Amino acid sequence: KELMDAQADADEDFATEAKYKQYSHDVEKALRNFELSTEWPDLISALTRLNKVFLAYTQYPEVPHKLTVSKRLSQCLHPNLPSGVHLKVLDVYASVFNRIGPRGLSGDLFLYSSGLFSVLGYAAMSVRPLLLEIYEKYYLALGKGLVPALHGLVLGLLPGLEDGSEYTDQICKLLDRICSQTDQRAFYQVLWQCMLDSSTVRLPALTYLLSKINRKGNTEDQSSYLGDNLSLVTLATCSSLLDHNVLVERAALDVVSALFPFHHPLLLPSDTTVVLAAALQTLLKREASLIRRLCSWLQGAYFDKLGPPSPVTPAGEYFELYTREHLLAAVRRLISQGALAARYGSKGAAVLPYRLLRALQERQEIGVEVVRGVLLELMLCFKGQVDGLGGLPAGGGESDPESASGPVGGASGFQQNSGVQKQFGKKGSLRTEIVQSAHLFFSSLGTTILWEWLCGVVQRTLSGAVEGEDPLLSPLLKLDRCKSPSVLTKGLSVSVVTGLVKFLLKALPLDSMENVHNRHLPRLLLVLMEQLASRWQELSLPELYQCLELALSILRELRDSPLTRSTTPHTPSTPLFATGMPEGSSVGRLSRQNSSLSDSALTTQGQQLETDFELIKVRNGIREHHLGFFEQFLMEE
Repeated sequence: KELMDAQADADEDFATEAKYKQYSHDVEKALRNFELSTEWPDLISALTRLNKVFLAYTQYPEVPHKLTVSKRLSQCLHPNLPSGVHLKVLDVYASVFNRIGPRGLSGDLFLYSSGLFSVLGYAAMSVRPLLLEIYEKYYLALGKGLVPALHGLVLGLLPGLEDGSEYTDQICKLLDRICSQTDQRAFYQVLWQCMLDSSTVRLPALTYLLSKINRKGNTEDQSSYLGDNLSLVTLATCSSLLDHNVLVERAALDVVSALFPFHHPLLLPSDTTVVLAAALQTLLKREASLIRRLCSWLQGAYFDKLGPPSPVTPAGEYFELYTREHLLAAVRRLISQGALAARYGSKGAAVLPYRLLRALQERQEIGVEVVRGVLLELMLCFKGQVDGLGGLPAGGGESDPESASGPVGGASGFQQNSGVQKQFGKKGSLRTEIVQSAHLFFSSLGTTILWEWLCGVVQRTLSGAVEGEDPLLSPLLKLDRCKSPSVLTKGLSVSVVTGLVKFLLKALPLDSMENVHNRHLPRLLLVLMEQLASRWQELSLPELYQCLELALSILRELRDSPLTRSTTPHTPSTPLFATGMPEGSSVGRLSRQNSSLSDSALTTQGQQLETDFELIKVRNGIREHHLGFFEQFLMEE
């Protein structure tokens, strides 16, 4: 209705002239030929007649029935029609633009541009010169009047920036002239919007942007390339970094390396974290060119080479001063997203943190320290994901340890529980994927690093060392913090730590981990008891009970381990904290044998000796701290 009203207003000045009425009648008659066309030659004939009508009435700067005219011209630019039809349509467009002039085109810009802007992407080589000529002759003359149609025009020109095309330079110059004659910040904002809206133009848009960035100039001078909307830049950059085309990802990494150095970023810290989280996912493609670009950006090497020197030249110092905190925040963001993704059944996002940290750990110069910095969040995420999907299978729990025929927990028991898979359906399948991904990560991490880190967490939590609360833990992972005043850390409560360790005892494949039963678990138990001996009066009764439950879980795991089952039978009448050496242990057997043993006998029983000595060390450590009352407490429970 608005278009028809505009048409009526435009015709008022000439409505009384007889010749204009004839002009309008001839246009209407020529438009009827399009309705009678059945083949593409008929369209060429109809376009020719329409163009003759326009050339016959050059004295009128108006186009009668312009809504219908623009509609028919757009239809004749359909990609399935041959190039001959397209060429004839462009001739008619030129006649129309000559008639209405820049003022008329500015007023009807949306009307005539809807069919033109999409042509370059599929136009034949013979059509492109005439199309570019129309843009240069008629659209550039609009100046700032072109801003309302800037998005469509840039989106239509970008597909023409093909490598090796003979019109690439011409299109680049045309884009430069559009930028200079409209508004630079508005132009680049439209460029980022095009990257976000269409995956097909991301590579040419990034290539054009890279060609304009002055890599040897000041970073502040390049802020005009970001436009006025930093959120749009963040979204467009992330969509490019997550594109399936490796070439797009390479160009996107080049752009972020040039525009967003960590020592002088143009984005807000929160936006930098979002971009870095997207960039880290390029590690999963195992593409050498992507990994090289990412590491150069993280270490400042790329910017040192192509731009002004960074404040700190050594890569290690640059990473510590400028990159480390951003990288930790980005990884934590992905971990929190993985925790939430498991609730909605998103498999890719749920297992992403484990796969990403495995890939990141392979980069020794940056990965090892970052992995240790987010290990706590990852373990809490792992526990939250599994608990949210129904918990571990019954065969992997500790609710009935006496009836378990195999070791507590382990990957094999979990994966072989087909009944649980059928019971939980998609949840069971997702949980299996999460557990398998977590096992692969923890296996690549190394047994010593994992269990020494766990000992440190238990020790710091119970010793009263204040680490400062991480704001990401509570709102995103929804931890159940203990509200008792006896919480000994601001970041974690005793209940969270003990629950986490108990979960890992069930979830991790302990039997396949090296030195877990003969070294790391006894040491963890000793650390737990030493801290309880010195600070048990500061704990509330629920916290004390949770710590003792954890100690009992560790002892059960040690009792049910393959090494202990083969040589140290346990009966219910044997106290878990029995005095002296285990009666059936290898230490006891050797003490009753002749003192002169052969080297082969010592070698045969060496592994079991190590386990027994670790258990003895735990018991002696407990007695040294006057914790004999724990035995009676645990036996009663």
